[in-house]
Amino acid sequence: MAKSVLSEKHFHDEAAAYRFVEKRVWPDGPVCPHCGGVERISKMKGTSTRIGAYKCYQCRKPFTVKVGTVFEASHVKLHLWLQAIFLMSSSKKGISSQQLHRTLGVTVKTAWFMSHRIREAMRSGDLSPMGGEGKTLKPTRPITVLSPNASPLSSAVAGPSPRRVASLASAVSGLSWPWSSVAATSGHSMSPMQAK
Repeated sequence: MAKSVLSEKHFHDEAAAYRFVEKRVWPDGPVCPHCGGVERISKMKGTSTRIGAYKCYQCRKPFTVKVGTVFEASHVKLHLWLQAIFLMSSSKKGISSQQLHRTLGVTVKTAWFMSHRIREAMRSGDLSPMGGEGKTLKPTRPITVLSPNASPLSSAVAGPSPRRVASLASAVSGLSWPWSSVAATSGHSMSPMQAK
């Protein structure tokens, strides 16, 4: 039987979670976020030392892998952060803070805080308009959703008219349509409605 992804050790053990994140953030070894030093860094070892703490002996400041990430200045355990990231990134339609609260066993306020930080980290930063580089999408003619006397199901049952589909297909260039590959292989010229 296949093992679940959520049964991985870094989702349940704090030390394993730190090792997991350290491997991805520092593939060539720890780097001091304060001075950028890489040479004189050692892991802090002590009975009261927090997990994953390092000390840079160039600037003499302690740090962890959380510094400079979405995990910084948070008292939430790192393995809970990893679970939240997994749930939010693998959910097709997104996940609410309430669902995160119920799943992870944290307060609603903590779940809200985590979800907002994760969403901010997932944002591409490119807030350009839709349509590509320097272009915006404009409708060619006004769009009407339903006529006042039409039933709500009439357009869903009947679907778009073949003429409307053909005009949409000609308006959008550069896309491959499912019926274009069928027509190319069979040697026939097929309309979108005939391909079904």
